[in-house]
Amino acid sequence: MKRNLLIYFCTFFLSGAAQNVTISGLALHQRHAEIAIYTYDDLITYYRTQQDKDTIDMFGKFSLSVSINKPQLVIIKVGNQFGRIYLQPDFVYGIKIPARDSTLFLPPGKEEEMDISIVGDSTELNARIIEFNNRLDEFWEDFYFRSVKKFSHLQLDSLHRVKKKNGTVQTLSWSDNLSGSLLKFVHRDLDSFQFEMMSRYRMVRLQYFQTYIDYSFAILNSNTGRHPNFLAKHYLVERPIAYHNYEYMEFFNLFFTQYLQKHSTGKSGNLMYDAIQTQGDFKHLNELMKGDPALKSDSLRELVAIKGLFELYFTPHYKKESIKSMLVQAEHLTNNQEHRLIISNMLRNINNLQSGASAPDLFLTDQKGESYRLLEPPLRYIYLGFFSPWSTTCMEQLKKEEQLFRIFGKQVNFVSVCIARDSLQFKEFMRKHPFVRWQVLFAREGSEKIRDYNILSVPSYYLINPQGKIIQSPALAPDEGIEEKFYKIFNIKKRGSGK
Repeated sequence: MKRNLLIYFCTFFLSGAAQNVTISGLALHQRHAEIAIYTYDDLITYYRTQQDKDTIDMFGKFSLSVSINKPQLVIIKVGNQFGRIYLQPDFVYGIKIPARDSTLFLPPGKEEEMDISIVGDSTELNARIIEFNNRLDEFWEDFYFRSVKKFSHLQLDSLHRVKKKNGTVQTLSWSDNLSGSLLKFVHRDLDSFQFEMMSRYRMVRLQYFQTYIDYSFAILNSNTGRHPNFLAKHYLVERPIAYHNYEYMEFFNLFFTQYLQKHSTGKSGNLMYDAIQTQGDFKHLNELMKGDPALKSDSLRELVAIKGLFELYFTPHYKKESIKSMLVQAEHLTNNQEHRLIISNMLRNINNLQSGASAPDLFLTDQKGESYRLLEPPLRYIYLGFFSPWSTTCMEQLKKEEQLFRIFGKQVNFVSVCIARDSLQFKEFMRKHPFVRWQVLFAREGSEKIRDYNILSVPSYYLINPQGKIIQSPALAPDEGIEEKFYKIFNIKKRGSGK
Protein backbone atom coordinates (compact mmCIF):
# COMPACT_ATOMS: atom_id res chain seq x y z
CA MET A 1 0.00 0.00 0.00
CA LYS A 2 1.48 3.33 -1.02
CA ARG A 3 1.98 5.95 1.61
CA ASN A 4 -0.77 8.53 1.63
CA LEU A 5 1.40 11.55 0.84
CA LEU A 6 -0.40 14.42 -0.82
CA ILE A 7 1.72 16.89 -2.73
CA TYR A 8 0.05 20.26 -3.26
CA PHE A 9 3.11 22.20 -4.45
CA CYS A 10 2.86 24.87 -1.81
CA THR A 11 5.60 24.30 0.73
CA PHE A 12 7.28 27.63 1.44
CA PHE A 13 11.06 27.86 1.41
CA LEU A 14 12.63 30.28 3.82
CA SER A 15 15.89 31.90 2.81
CA GLY A 16 18.69 32.65 5.19
CA ALA A 17 20.31 30.72 8.03
CA ALA A 18 17.19 30.00 10.12
CA GLN A 19 17.05 26.49 11.56
CA ASN A 20 13.52 26.55 12.93
CA VAL A 21 10.97 24.32 11.18
CA THR A 22 7.26 25.05 11.50
CA ILE A 23 4.56 22.44 10.96
CA SER A 24 1.01 23.70 10.62
CA GLY A 25 -1.72 21.16 10.31
CA LEU A 26 -5.28 19.98 10.31
CA ALA A 27 -6.70 17.18 12.46
CA LEU A 28 -10.47 17.40 12.05
CA HIS A 29 -11.14 14.15 13.90
CA GLN A 30 -8.95 14.91 16.95
CA ARG A 31 -10.27 18.30 18.06
CA HIS A 32 -9.11 19.38 21.54
CA ALA A 33 -6.53 16.56 21.70
CA GLU A 34 -2.85 17.16 22.42
CA ILE A 35 -0.46 16.76 19.49
CA ALA A 36 3.33 16.66 19.84
CA ILE A 37 6.49 16.34 17.78
CA TYR A 38 9.47 14.19 18.77
CA THR A 39 12.98 13.63 17.51
CA TYR A 40 14.99 10.45 17.99
CA ASP A 41 17.86 10.82 20.45
CA ASP A 42 19.62 8.03 18.59
CA LEU A 43 18.70 5.32 16.10
CA ILE A 44 19.83 2.30 18.11
CA THR A 45 17.79 2.70 21.28
CA TYR A 46 15.20 4.87 19.45
CA TYR A 47 14.65 7.06 22.49
CA ARG A 48 12.40 10.00 21.69
CA THR A 49 12.60 13.57 22.93
CA GLN A 50 9.53 15.80 22.78
CA GLN A 51 10.36 19.07 21.02
CA ASP A 52 7.01 20.83 21.00
CA LYS A 53 3.31 20.24 21.62
CA ASP A 54 0.01 21.98 20.95
CA THR A 55 -3.69 21.46 21.57
CA ILE A 56 -5.75 20.98 18.44
CA ASP A 57 -8.35 23.73 18.42
CA MET A 58 -12.09 23.53 17.74
CA PHE A 59 -11.44 23.95 14.00
CA GLY A 60 -8.94 21.06 13.97
CA LYS A 61 -5.94 23.36 13.55
CA PHE A 62 -2.57 23.15 15.28
CA SER A 63 1.00 24.38 14.95
CA LEU A 64 4.30 22.77 15.98
CA SER A 65 7.92 23.86 15.66
CA VAL A 66 11.30 22.20 16.04
CA SER A 67 14.88 23.42 15.63
CA ILE A 68 17.08 21.16 13.52
CA ASN A 69 20.39 21.73 11.74
CA LYS A 70 20.16 18.79 9.34
CA PRO A 71 17.43 16.78 7.60
CA GLN A 72 16.00 14.06 9.81
CA LEU A 73 13.02 11.85 10.49
CA VAL A 74 10.64 13.02 13.22
CA ILE A 75 7.54 11.61 14.88
CA ILE A 76 4.18 13.34 15.07
CA LYS A 77 1.98 11.92 17.81
CA VAL A 78 -1.64 12.53 18.78
CA GLY A 79 -3.24 10.23 21.36
CA ASN A 80 -2.01 6.73 20.52
CA GLN A 81 -1.55 7.54 16.83
CA PHE A 82 1.88 8.35 15.45
CA GLY A 83 3.34 9.05 12.05
CA ARG A 84 6.78 9.81 10.68
CA ILE A 85 7.82 12.58 8.32
CA TYR A 86 11.16 13.88 7.11
CA LEU A 87 12.02 17.48 7.89
CA GLN A 88 14.53 19.85 6.32
CA PRO A 89 15.86 22.98 7.97
CA ASP A 90 14.35 26.22 6.65
CA PHE A 91 11.05 24.72 5.49
CA VAL A 92 7.46 25.35 6.54
CA TYR A 93 5.25 22.26 6.35
CA GLY A 94 1.53 21.70 6.12
CA ILE A 95 0.21 18.30 7.21
CA LYS A 96 -3.12 16.57 7.66
CA ILE A 97 -3.75 13.95 10.36
CA PRO A 98 -6.13 11.12 9.39
CA ALA A 99 -9.00 9.85 11.50
CA ARG A 100 -8.23 6.95 13.82
CA ASP A 101 -9.52 3.52 12.81
CA SER A 102 -12.32 3.12 15.35
CA THR A 103 -12.59 -0.62 14.63
CA LEU A 104 -9.01 -1.25 15.71
CA PHE A 105 -8.53 -2.28 19.35
CA LEU A 106 -5.27 -1.15 20.93
CA PRO A 107 -4.21 -2.08 24.47
CA PRO A 108 -2.85 0.72 26.71
CA GLY A 109 0.66 1.78 25.68
CA LYS A 110 0.22 0.41 22.16
CA GLU A 111 0.59 2.91 19.34
CA GLU A 112 -1.19 2.94 15.98
CA GLU A 113 0.87 4.04 13.00
CA MET A 114 -0.82 6.51 10.68
CA ASP A 115 -0.14 7.93 7.23
CA ILE A 116 0.31 11.69 7.37
CA SER A 117 -0.69 13.73 4.31
CA ILE A 118 1.95 16.38 3.60
CA VAL A 119 1.61 19.63 1.72
CA GLY A 120 4.79 20.05 -0.24
CA ASP A 121 6.44 20.68 -3.62
CA SER A 122 8.28 18.21 -5.82
CA THR A 123 11.76 19.22 -4.61
CA GLU A 124 10.99 18.71 -0.91
CA LEU A 125 12.51 15.66 0.81
CA ASN A 126 9.27 13.75 1.48
CA ALA A 127 8.17 14.25 -2.13
CA ARG A 128 11.53 12.98 -3.40
CA ILE A 129 11.31 9.90 -1.19
CA ILE A 130 7.75 9.10 -2.25
CA GLU A 131 8.64 9.49 -5.91
CA PHE A 132 11.59 7.14 -5.47
CA ASN A 133 9.50 4.57 -3.58
CA ASN A 134 6.81 4.67 -6.27
CA ARG A 135 9.46 3.87 -8.87
CA LEU A 136 10.75 1.10 -6.64
CA ASP A 137 7.22 -0.27 -6.38
CA GLU A 138 6.89 -0.26 -10.16
CA PHE A 139 10.24 -2.05 -10.43
CA TRP A 140 9.07 -4.87 -8.13
CA GLU A 141 5.78 -5.22 -10.00
CA ASP A 142 7.62 -5.59 -13.29
CA PHE A 143 10.28 -7.84 -11.77
CA TYR A 144 7.71 -10.21 -10.30
CA PHE A 145 5.94 -10.80 -13.60
CA ARG A 146 9.22 -11.24 -15.48
CA SER A 147 10.29 -13.74 -12.80
CA VAL A 148 7.07 -15.72 -13.19
CA LYS A 149 7.62 -15.85 -16.95
CA LYS A 150 11.30 -16.78 -16.76
CA PHE A 151 11.11 -19.17 -13.78
CA SER A 152 7.61 -20.57 -14.16
CA HIS A 153 8.89 -24.02 -13.18
CA LEU A 154 9.75 -22.74 -9.69
CA GLN A 155 7.38 -22.17 -6.80
CA LEU A 156 7.20 -18.42 -7.07
CA ASP A 157 4.25 -18.14 -4.73
CA SER A 158 6.85 -17.66 -1.98
CA LEU A 159 8.23 -14.63 -3.81
CA HIS A 160 6.47 -11.50 -2.69
CA ARG A 161 6.92 -7.84 -2.05
CA VAL A 162 6.93 -6.46 1.47
CA LYS A 163 6.47 -2.71 1.75
CA LYS A 164 7.01 -0.69 4.87
CA LYS A 165 4.88 2.30 5.77
CA ASN A 166 5.64 5.99 5.74
CA GLY A 167 8.27 6.26 3.07
CA THR A 168 10.73 3.62 4.31
CA VAL A 169 12.01 1.08 1.85
CA GLN A 170 10.15 -1.72 0.18
CA THR A 171 11.90 -5.04 0.22
CA LEU A 172 11.70 -8.54 -1.17
CA SER A 173 11.18 -11.71 0.77
CA TRP A 174 11.15 -15.38 -0.15
CA SER A 175 11.74 -18.83 1.23
CA ASP A 176 15.29 -20.20 1.36
CA ASN A 177 14.73 -22.88 -1.29
CA LEU A 178 14.79 -20.60 -4.36
CA SER A 179 17.47 -21.43 -6.89
CA GLY A 180 20.76 -19.68 -7.39
CA SER A 181 19.61 -18.78 -10.90
CA LEU A 182 16.75 -16.74 -9.54
CA LEU A 183 19.03 -15.04 -7.01
CA LYS A 184 21.40 -14.00 -9.78
CA PHE A 185 18.41 -12.71 -11.73
CA VAL A 186 17.30 -10.67 -8.70
CA HIS A 187 20.74 -9.18 -8.07
CA ARG A 188 21.40 -8.39 -11.73
CA ASP A 189 18.15 -6.50 -12.07
CA LEU A 190 18.55 -4.83 -8.69
CA ASP A 191 22.04 -3.58 -9.60
CA SER A 192 20.74 -2.27 -12.91
CA PHE A 193 17.84 -0.48 -11.24
CA GLN A 194 20.12 1.01 -8.59
CA PHE A 195 22.40 2.42 -11.30
CA GLU A 196 19.35 3.86 -13.06
CA MET A 197 18.10 5.55 -9.88
CA MET A 198 21.48 6.92 -8.88
CA SER A 199 21.81 8.41 -12.36
CA ARG A 200 18.31 9.82 -12.31
CA TYR A 201 18.81 11.63 -9.01
CA ARG A 202 22.49 12.52 -9.33
CA MET A 203 21.67 16.23 -9.66
CA VAL A 204 19.70 16.33 -6.40
CA ARG A 205 22.03 18.15 -4.01
CA LEU A 206 20.50 16.82 -0.83
CA GLN A 207 22.87 14.42 0.88
CA TYR A 208 20.18 12.90 3.10
CA PHE A 209 18.21 11.86 0.01
CA GLN A 210 21.31 10.43 -1.70
CA THR A 211 22.06 8.40 1.45
CA TYR A 212 18.41 7.35 1.59
CA ILE A 213 18.63 5.87 -1.92
CA ASP A 214 22.01 4.25 -1.28
CA TYR A 215 20.97 2.50 1.93
CA SER A 216 17.53 1.61 0.67
CA PHE A 217 19.40 -0.53 -1.83
CA ALA A 218 21.72 -1.74 0.91
CA ILE A 219 18.70 -3.05 2.82
CA LEU A 220 17.25 -4.59 -0.35
CA ASN A 221 20.54 -6.31 -1.10
CA SER A 222 20.73 -7.59 2.46
CA ASN A 223 17.19 -8.94 2.33
CA THR A 224 17.80 -10.64 -1.01
CA GLY A 225 20.66 -12.73 0.29
CA ARG A 226 23.64 -10.72 -0.91
CA HIS A 227 26.88 -11.99 0.62
CA PRO A 228 28.00 -10.11 3.78
CA ASN A 229 31.38 -9.37 2.21
CA PHE A 230 29.64 -7.61 -0.69
CA LEU A 231 27.50 -5.59 1.70
CA ALA A 232 30.45 -4.62 3.90
CA LYS A 233 32.60 -3.57 0.93
CA HIS A 234 29.91 -1.47 -0.73
CA TYR A 235 28.14 0.04 2.27
CA LEU A 236 30.39 -0.02 5.36
CA VAL A 237 34.12 -0.05 4.71
CA GLU A 238 35.51 3.48 4.28
CA ARG A 239 32.01 4.93 4.46
CA PRO A 240 31.06 7.58 7.04
CA ILE A 241 28.60 6.63 9.77
CA ALA A 242 25.33 8.50 9.18
CA TYR A 243 24.14 8.46 12.78
CA HIS A 244 20.97 10.47 12.07
CA ASN A 245 19.99 8.99 8.72
CA TYR A 246 17.17 6.53 9.41
CA GLU A 247 17.92 4.31 6.39
CA TYR A 248 21.65 4.08 7.08
CA MET A 249 21.02 3.11 10.69
CA GLU A 250 18.31 0.65 9.68
CA PHE A 251 20.87 -1.12 7.49
CA PHE A 252 23.49 -0.91 10.24
CA ASN A 253 21.14 -2.49 12.78
CA LEU A 254 20.14 -5.20 10.31
CA PHE A 255 23.71 -6.05 9.28
CA PHE A 256 25.10 -6.20 12.82
CA THR A 257 22.14 -7.86 14.57
CA GLN A 258 23.46 -10.12 17.39
CA TYR A 259 27.04 -9.62 16.14
CA LEU A 260 28.69 -10.33 19.50
CA GLN A 261 26.50 -13.31 20.27
CA LYS A 262 27.28 -14.92 16.91
CA HIS A 263 31.02 -14.28 17.15
CA SER A 264 31.49 -15.10 20.83
CA THR A 265 29.78 -18.48 20.52
CA GLY A 266 31.43 -19.53 17.26
CA LYS A 267 34.36 -21.91 16.83
CA SER A 268 36.97 -19.20 17.42
CA GLY A 269 34.92 -17.12 19.82
CA ASN A 270 36.42 -18.30 23.12
CA LEU A 271 38.59 -15.21 23.58
CA MET A 272 35.69 -12.86 22.85
CA TYR A 273 33.38 -14.81 25.15
CA ASP A 274 35.99 -14.67 27.90
CA ALA A 275 36.48 -10.91 27.42
CA ILE A 276 32.76 -10.43 28.02
CA GLN A 277 31.88 -13.05 30.61
CA THR A 278 35.05 -13.40 32.67
CA GLN A 279 37.09 -10.24 32.23
CA GLY A 280 34.32 -7.74 31.54
CA ASP A 281 36.91 -5.69 29.66
CA PHE A 282 35.62 -3.40 26.90
CA LYS A 283 39.09 -2.39 25.69
CA HIS A 284 40.10 -6.04 25.25
CA LEU A 285 36.86 -6.80 23.40
CA ASN A 286 37.51 -3.88 21.06
CA GLU A 287 41.02 -5.21 20.29
CA LEU A 288 39.66 -8.68 19.51
CA MET A 289 37.16 -7.24 17.05
CA LYS A 290 39.95 -5.70 14.94
CA GLY A 291 40.30 -9.06 13.22
CA ASP A 292 37.08 -8.44 11.30
CA PRO A 293 37.92 -6.82 7.92
CA ALA A 294 34.60 -4.94 7.99
CA LEU A 295 35.56 -3.24 11.27
CA LYS A 296 38.84 -1.52 10.40
CA SER A 297 37.28 1.82 11.27
CA ASP A 298 37.71 2.59 14.97
CA SER A 299 34.37 4.40 15.14
CA LEU A 300 32.41 1.66 13.38
CA ARG A 301 34.04 -1.07 15.49
CA GLU A 302 33.27 0.77 18.71
CA LEU A 303 29.65 1.34 17.67
CA VAL A 304 29.21 -2.35 16.79
CA ALA A 305 30.67 -3.37 20.18
CA ILE A 306 28.31 -1.01 22.00
CA LYS A 307 25.26 -2.25 20.08
CA GLY A 308 26.31 -5.88 20.62
CA LEU A 309 26.70 -5.47 24.37
CA PHE A 310 23.27 -3.87 24.62
CA GLU A 311 21.76 -6.87 22.83
CA LEU A 312 23.66 -9.32 25.04
CA TYR A 313 22.25 -7.69 28.18
CA PHE A 314 18.84 -9.06 27.22
CA THR A 315 20.20 -12.45 26.13
CA PRO A 316 20.08 -15.42 28.54
CA HIS A 317 23.34 -16.86 29.91
CA TYR A 318 25.32 -13.61 29.76
CA LYS A 319 26.29 -11.80 32.95
CA LYS A 320 24.24 -8.64 33.13
CA GLU A 321 26.51 -6.88 35.62
CA SER A 322 29.57 -7.60 33.48
CA ILE A 323 27.89 -6.20 30.37
CA LYS A 324 26.62 -3.15 32.22
CA SER A 325 30.14 -2.54 33.54
CA MET A 326 31.55 -2.74 30.00
CA LEU A 327 29.06 -0.17 28.74
CA VAL A 328 30.11 2.16 31.55
CA GLN A 329 33.76 1.59 30.57
CA ALA A 330 32.93 2.39 26.95
CA GLU A 331 31.17 5.58 28.01
CA HIS A 332 34.34 6.78 29.75
CA LEU A 333 36.77 5.56 27.06
CA THR A 334 35.05 6.90 23.94
CA ASN A 335 35.83 10.29 22.47
CA ASN A 336 32.79 10.08 20.22
CA GLN A 337 29.90 12.23 21.47
CA GLU A 338 27.35 10.24 19.46
CA HIS A 339 28.52 7.02 21.11
CA ARG A 340 28.39 8.62 24.53
CA LEU A 341 24.77 9.64 23.98
CA ILE A 342 23.83 6.15 22.72
CA ILE A 343 25.45 4.49 25.74
CA SER A 344 23.70 6.90 28.08
CA ASN A 345 20.36 5.92 26.55
CA MET A 346 21.26 2.24 26.79
CA LEU A 347 22.10 2.54 30.49
CA ARG A 348 18.89 4.47 31.05
CA ASN A 349 16.99 1.62 29.41
CA ILE A 350 18.80 -0.98 31.50
CA ASN A 351 18.37 0.89 34.78
CA ASN A 352 14.82 2.04 34.16
CA LEU A 353 12.27 0.32 36.41
CA GLN A 354 14.71 -2.15 37.94
CA SER A 355 14.38 -2.82 41.64
CA GLY A 356 16.58 -0.26 43.38
CA ALA A 357 16.24 2.26 40.55
CA SER A 358 14.68 5.67 41.08
CA ALA A 359 11.00 5.63 40.23
CA PRO A 360 10.03 7.86 37.30
CA ASP A 361 7.98 10.80 38.52
CA LEU A 362 4.46 11.42 37.23
CA PHE A 363 2.72 14.75 36.74
CA LEU A 364 -0.97 14.11 36.10
CA THR A 365 -4.40 15.48 37.04
CA ASP A 366 -7.12 13.99 39.23
CA GLN A 367 -10.88 13.84 38.65
CA LYS A 368 -11.21 17.44 39.77
CA GLY A 369 -8.67 18.58 37.21
CA GLU A 370 -6.12 19.42 39.89
CA SER A 371 -2.41 18.74 39.30
CA TYR A 372 -0.77 15.89 41.19
CA ARG A 373 2.87 14.89 41.45
CA LEU A 374 3.59 11.26 42.32
CA LEU A 375 6.89 11.85 44.12
CA GLU A 376 5.87 14.95 46.04
CA PRO A 377 7.78 15.04 49.38
CA PRO A 378 7.39 13.89 52.05
CA LEU A 379 7.04 10.40 50.62
CA ARG A 380 5.48 7.26 52.01
CA TYR A 381 5.43 3.83 50.46
CA ILE A 382 3.59 4.13 47.14
CA TYR A 383 1.54 1.34 45.59
CA LEU A 384 1.17 2.55 42.01
CA GLY A 385 -1.27 0.86 39.67
CA PHE A 386 -2.34 1.43 36.05
CA PHE A 387 -5.78 0.39 34.83
CA SER A 388 -8.31 1.02 32.07
CA PRO A 389 -12.08 1.45 32.49
CA TRP A 390 -12.97 -1.23 29.92
CA SER A 391 -10.97 -4.05 31.57
CA THR A 392 -12.90 -6.53 33.74
CA THR A 393 -9.61 -7.79 35.18
CA CYS A 394 -8.80 -4.25 36.27
CA MET A 395 -12.18 -3.98 37.97
CA GLU A 396 -11.56 -7.17 39.93
CA GLN A 397 -8.18 -5.87 41.08
CA LEU A 398 -9.61 -2.48 42.06
CA LYS A 399 -12.20 -4.16 44.27
CA LYS A 400 -9.44 -6.12 46.00
CA GLU A 401 -7.34 -2.96 46.26
CA GLU A 402 -10.20 -1.26 48.10
CA GLN A 403 -9.82 -3.87 50.84
CA LEU A 404 -6.08 -3.23 51.02
CA PHE A 405 -6.70 0.51 51.20
CA ARG A 406 -8.91 0.05 54.27
CA ILE A 407 -6.14 -1.92 56.01
CA PHE A 408 -2.96 -0.10 54.89
CA GLY A 409 -4.23 3.34 53.84
CA LYS A 410 -2.34 5.08 56.66
CA GLN A 411 1.01 3.48 55.81
CA VAL A 412 0.78 3.26 52.01
CA ASN A 413 -0.06 5.93 49.47
CA PHE A 414 -2.35 4.09 47.03
CA VAL A 415 -2.23 5.77 43.61
CA SER A 416 -4.05 4.50 40.53
CA VAL A 417 -3.67 5.86 37.02
CA CYS A 418 -6.73 5.50 34.80
CA ILE A 419 -5.70 5.17 31.16
CA ALA A 420 -8.79 6.38 29.33
CA ARG A 421 -9.84 7.64 25.93
CA ASP A 422 -10.49 11.12 27.29
CA SER A 423 -11.22 12.97 30.52
CA LEU A 424 -14.98 12.46 30.11
CA GLN A 425 -14.57 8.69 30.12
CA PHE A 426 -12.34 9.00 33.19
CA LYS A 427 -14.83 11.16 35.08
CA GLU A 428 -17.71 8.85 34.14
CA PHE A 429 -15.77 5.89 35.51
CA MET A 430 -15.15 7.69 38.80
CA ARG A 431 -18.82 8.65 39.08
CA LYS A 432 -19.94 5.03 38.61
CA HIS A 433 -17.37 3.54 41.01
CA PRO A 434 -17.47 5.52 44.26
CA PHE A 435 -15.75 2.69 46.16
CA VAL A 436 -12.44 3.83 44.61
CA ARG A 437 -11.64 6.27 47.41
CA TRP A 438 -7.87 6.62 47.06
CA GLN A 439 -5.92 8.89 44.70
CA VAL A 440 -6.86 8.26 41.07
CA LEU A 441 -5.19 10.14 38.22
CA PHE A 442 -6.00 10.50 34.53
CA ALA A 443 -3.71 9.63 31.61
CA ARG A 444 -4.93 9.75 28.04
CA GLU A 445 -4.39 6.61 25.93
CA GLY A 446 -0.93 6.77 24.38
CA SER A 447 0.14 9.64 26.63
CA GLU A 448 3.87 10.36 26.76
CA LYS A 449 3.42 11.32 30.42
CA ILE A 450 3.42 7.64 31.45
CA ARG A 451 5.93 6.40 28.85
CA ASP A 452 8.69 5.86 31.43
CA TYR A 453 6.60 3.14 33.06
CA ASN A 454 6.44 1.19 29.79
CA ILE A 455 2.83 0.07 30.25
CA LEU A 456 2.26 -2.76 27.77
CA SER A 457 -0.75 -4.29 29.51
CA VAL A 458 -3.17 -3.53 32.32
CA PRO A 459 -3.39 -3.87 35.18
CA SER A 460 0.26 -3.13 36.04
CA TYR A 461 1.66 -2.32 39.49
CA TYR A 462 4.83 -0.89 41.05
CA LEU A 463 5.87 -0.62 44.70
CA ILE A 464 7.99 2.41 45.60
CA ASN A 465 9.68 3.08 48.96
CA PRO A 466 9.79 6.44 50.86
CA GLN A 467 13.15 7.22 49.24
CA GLY A 468 11.54 7.14 45.79
CA LYS A 469 13.19 3.82 44.85
CA ILE A 470 11.39 0.96 43.16
CA ILE A 471 11.33 -2.14 45.39
CA GLN A 472 9.05 -4.32 43.25
CA SER A 473 8.88 -4.08 39.45
CA PRO A 474 6.37 -5.23 38.51
CA ALA A 475 4.76 -5.40 41.93
CA LEU A 476 2.37 -8.13 42.95
CA ALA A 477 -1.24 -7.35 42.06
CA PRO A 478 -3.83 -6.95 44.86
CA ASP A 479 -4.94 -10.58 44.51
CA GLU A 480 -1.42 -11.99 44.02
CA GLY A 481 -0.03 -11.50 47.53
CA ILE A 482 0.98 -7.85 47.84
CA GLU A 483 -0.96 -7.91 51.11
CA GLU A 484 1.65 -10.26 52.62
CA LYS A 485 4.39 -7.87 51.48
CA PHE A 486 2.68 -5.01 53.31
CA TYR A 487 2.30 -7.03 56.51
CA LYS A 488 6.01 -7.84 56.38
CA ILE A 489 7.13 -4.26 55.65
CA PHE A 490 5.12 -2.72 58.48
CA ASN A 491 5.49 -5.64 60.89
CA ILE A 492 1.72 -5.81 61.31
CA LYS A 493 0.04 -8.96 62.56
CA LYS A 494 -2.33 -10.39 60.02
CA ARG A 495 -5.90 -10.51 61.24
CA GLY A 496 -6.86 -13.95 62.37
CA SER A 497 -3.30 -15.24 62.12
CA GLY A 498 -2.80 -15.49 65.88
CA LYS A 499 0.77 -14.23 65.43
